[in-house]
Amino acid sequence: MNQKPVKVEQKPGFLARVRRFLPPAPTGIAIGVTFGVIARLVFESFKPIFDGAMTMSFMVGLPTVLGALTVILGNEKQLADWKFKFFLPWLTIASFLVVTLIAHLEGFICVAMALPLWIPLAGFGGLLTGWLAKKYRDRKKETLTFLLALPFVLAPLEKQLPPPLIHYDVTKEAIYQADPAEIWAQITRPGSFSPTEFSPTFFHWIGIPNPQEASQPFDSLGSERLGIFEKGLIFEEKVTEWVPNERFSFSVHIDPKDVPPTTLDEHVLVGGRYYDLETVSFHLIPLENGQTQVVFSSRHRLSSNLNLYLKFWVNAVVGSYQDNFLQVLETRLAHENEGLNAQNL
Repeated sequence: MNQKPVKVEQKPGFLARVRRFLPPAPTGIAIGVTFGVIARLVFESFKPIFDGAMTMSFMVGLPTVLGALTVILGNEKQLADWKFKFFLPWLTIASFLVVTLIAHLEGFICVAMALPLWIPLAGFGGLLTGWLAKKYRDRKKETLTFLLALPFVLAPLEKQLPPPLIHYDVTKEAIYQADPAEIWAQITRPGSFSPTEFSPTFFHWIGIPNPQEASQPFDSLGSERLGIFEKGLIFEEKVTEWVPNERFSFSVHIDPKDVPPTTLDEHVLVGGRYYDLETVSFHLIPLENGQTQVVFSSRHRLSSNLNLYLKFWVNAVVGSYQDNFLQVLETRLAHENEGLNAQNL
């Protein structure tokens, strides 16, 4: 007698069993957030190994992995839908960053600066995982394991490479209907700033402090003063170049230990490991018709493997502050001229 072949049923894999009992989308988001928090704690708690969160392995690798975790439980129809793979990971990133805020793992400034980078990377991770799941249909578990391990494997290797060091200037210019002596008096003796003098900006809203007071005027080469900002941030400033009514520069020093922890965290700390403001300079150029051009420059130091992205943010933040300060200068000069005109009446 011919015996019928016995069919051997294959047990569903781990991911298939999870998918059977739990809805893929919210479960993927929850798994992604949980993994993200664990990775954040591991990278910062074991800095001698992983070198912290300010690495390419963390800042690029983690959001990509979170995107992968978000969509890996999706069924075939979902994994074939690019909108599911690209946009659902955005919710994971948003949820993870909110959790880090609530748990005080990150400050609002860092979260705001990470978001534009992490959102597209998470979408890329979702799309990549969908493609890998289709190409290696029977090896989803191995593919996921590879992706999860990648940041932790790459970080110790990245740590062996010294971060690039760059120094560069951010410069803004403005032209005023005033002579150099008038402007010189305003920029070397700014005194106190009222909260209403500076226009509201996105960067101030996310926590970048505005200046409040210059402790005393600059009057010669070697003059020193304190630049006092909101939230207890204090710059020690010293004149390093002095040509009256033409140009002056001052160095900036800040001891990171003196910065209150609620003001700036270590990833965006002035004078810290990754960023520093080194010098500030003003150059006054007389023009025709009683006008003067003011060139406002500042020199910055960046030292991380994320310099390109950090430079984008430094340009945006510092450029916004410089524009704001030049606007304050214009307003003060206008008020000074109004006062002089009133006296002459």
